[in-house]
Amino acid sequence: MISYKKLFALFALALALILLWDNPLMSPFRIFVVYLHEISHALGAIVTGGAVKKLVVNLNESGYTTTVGGSFFITAISGYIGSIVFGGMMLLSSLGNHFTRLSAIFVGCLLLLFTILFPSGNNLFILLLGICWGLAFLIVGFLDGRIAKMTLFFMGGLASLYGFYDLGDFFRGNIELTDAGILAKHYVGDSFLQGVVAYAIAIGIASISIFVLLKVVKMALMNEKEVEPEEVSSDNFPFVPTDKPLSEMTAEEFILLMRAEKMNREHQAHSFPVEDRYPEK
Repeated sequence: MISYKKLFALFALALALILLWDNPLMSPFRIFVVYLHEISHALGAIVTGGAVKKLVVNLNESGYTTTVGGSFFITAISGYIGSIVFGGMMLLSSLGNHFTRLSAIFVGCLLLLFTILFPSGNNLFILLLGICWGLAFLIVGFLDGRIAKMTLFFMGGLASLYGFYDLGDFFRGNIELTDAGILAKHYVGDSFLQGVVAYAIAIGIASISIFVLLKVVKMALMNEKEVEPEEVSSDNFPFVPTDKPLSEMTAEEFILLMRAEKMNREHQAHSFPVEDRYPEK
């Protein structure tokens, strides 16, 4: 069943990001997503057997990644797809109850690794910004789950929207500078087909991105199935020789004792007197 509370939260986030997108205060956040975009290119090259030579992020929120080897096609489309995948992963983690802190730590480690290994030219500010973002995600992941949820929710929405905003270069007349334009030029050269092929690639990538994002959002919006508490009685508990000191218990007896104690804590609402917890010998 869909959670309308989560749906409203996603709608409010999307609206706020669209309204604030061009605000100068959003620049560090947009640069964060450019980092994810370029890191996705790098990962595309690495997983297909290539190597990364250079990864550059600029203050004007542009960037490029230089690679050798690997699949040119996978490397080129990974920027678009990666932004959506990272955004979807963060949204899913923030709206669910699983892997929230682990996701924040993963993103933080990835940012620190690529920022330090491939510093962006001579721009100290961009270098420090990448390191700060990486450390921020690590701190959030290690300290508090609720803050991790809020951080991943906001940044996940930002990364998801940026994936579509990046495709907007086609409507601003910068086809040759886009990943799809570069990909088209690689296969058809500077012929009249370049624009047609670039648009076809962009439409295909957009379709895949929308499909992936909708799937992730649908998963995130579903309420988690509530598990009914199991009825507990003294018969549910295994026999444990409680008169023995811990030092004389076997490993099996100690494990049974711990399990019984855990069951009792988890079902306090259905518990019975302490003296009846264990069957008499």
